[in-house]
Amino acid sequence: MPVLDIETLLQDISSDAPCGEDLEYHPDAIELNRLLQGKPEVEYGRTMQVAEGPDWQAVERLALALSGRSHDLRIAGQLCRALLHRHGMAGFADGLVLLEGLLARHWDQLHPQLDPDDALDPTARLNALLLLSNGAGMVAELRTVALADSRACGTVTLRDIDVIAGHLSLAEGAAQLSQAEIDAVCLDVALPSLAATATALSVCCDSIGRIEALLTERVGYGKALNFAVLHEALRRARSEIDHQLARRVDRTGPASAPALVDSVTDVVSEAPSRRPGEVSGRDDVLHMLEQICAYYERQEPSSPIPILLKRARRLVPMNFVEILADLAPESLGGIHQLGGTSPG
Repeated sequence: MPVLDIETLLQDISSDAPCGEDLEYHPDAIELNRLLQGKPEVEYGRTMQVAEGPDWQAVERLALALSGRSHDLRIAGQLCRALLHRHGMAGFADGLVLLEGLLARHWDQLHPQLDPDDALDPTARLNALLLLSNGAGMVAELRTVALADSRACGTVTLRDIDVIAGHLSLAEGAAQLSQAEIDAVCLDVALPSLAATATALSVCCDSIGRIEALLTERVGYGKALNFAVLHEALRRARSEIDHQLARRVDRTGPASAPALVDSVTDVVSEAPSRRPGEVSGRDDVLHMLEQICAYYERQEPSSPIPILLKRARRLVPMNFVEILADLAPESLGGIHQLGGTSPG
């Protein structure tokens, strides 16, 4: 079940200010930044109060409220983190799709604004997304989130997967799951839960890829951020969970396949019917072709690709016979003879 009402959050804030006001110095935004700091270690005489991480429930609540007042990458990025900690991969997936939608739909007026005094420099926006590009920090948070959780057998995280694969080293004596223990946890988890995690990981991977593509289109390859570290971490998690789903079918035989299909179908049916950037009709195809042509005209003006794409764009609304008449008119006679129809 989706964690966020993404479509509502992506709607214009108002007709005269589609992205709302810049809340950077608003007391509520300052409070959000304070919450993200957590509580430092404090010593009172002989008593030591240990440091505490952020109250993610409070962060989520405040960031969500601010997101209804302002389309701001800084707020949305911190909401994304809170959703990861509060709702796992399903929450992170919704957070990434929200970020993607803000970039796709609201680039012109999105906060933080492009710098009008420096040729619309996008640095402030890129800085707001560094939390995703700074792979080490984001991956460290991902490694704490449960991918599979069994009361009887324990919890599997990306940390466990990365240790076995050699992507992470643990301190001597630190607890470590074996592959057999990971397998046991994933075999004990309810199938719909495992399928939901697989779907969420797939959405995360796809959305990160589209976010990177959107930024490259908007700011150029030289300035765009690189999300490779985060992307690879998500792929490793997806690969393991997909493998565990396949093992469930192999272990119980073909009879379990319908249950797996039903589980995945249920999860997908609860997902948003359309995600930002997804192609779901001819209008979307036309819009995407226009964007690709615009990219080449800005970044590679000598490329011949826009010539071909503009012809393809002209063909989109045509039916089969109309396309054939445009591309290979000499073959129309055979088509009409085969169908028993007359030209025109």
